[in-house]
Amino acid sequence: MKWWLTAGFGALLLLVLVCWLGLAAWKAAAIAGVTVVAGFAVPAHPVVPFSVAFAALAAALANDEGSSASGWPPPGASRSRSCRSFWAVFSSPDFCSAGPATRG
Repeated sequence: MKWWLTAGFGALLLLVLVCWLGLAAWKAAAIAGVTVVAGFAVPAHPVVPFSVAFAALAAALANDEGSSASGWPPPGASRSRSCRSFWAVFSSPDFCSAGPATRG
């Protein structure tokens, strides 16, 4: 049960990375894909797909432009203000379309 919960939160993390922080959707799909393949390859050992997902996410984020590309946090904003804004995004009913990565 705990691994299904872990998988659900992993999917939520990918959704936030794509919709709010501007990670390329193909990178998120690649991370999810290799994780699913690893899960089917070694179903008796759930730590294997977890480790594969962790490594794939680290590789994708290491090669990504990051928050400077999405414009978040805005120039002059403090880190604590950014953290407060993080929770405000989730209270919005359409946080995917209202996120900083989609603003022009």
